[in-house]
Amino acid sequence: FPIQPVTIRDLTLQDHESSADVITRILAGEDRGPKRDAAILNASAALFLAGRARSLLEAWDVAADLLDSGRAAAKLG
Repeated sequence: FPIQPVTIRDLTLQDHESSADVITRILAGEDRGPKRDAAILNASAALFLAGRARSLLEAWDVAADLLDSGRAAAKLG
């Protein structure tokens, strides 16, 4: 997986407002750091388990494309 080096501090959020802000920035394509990688990795597992991809690596590509194309954001709005 093309995951960036990360520490737990890089992924730690202070409260629900900062969490919502991170999610919004990831969906808008404004955050391409380790938090985005974590979101894609989690989405990859869900896509794989749902049978939407034949492997976790393929699911990574599907999840990244959903974010990059704006389709993930469109589902919320």
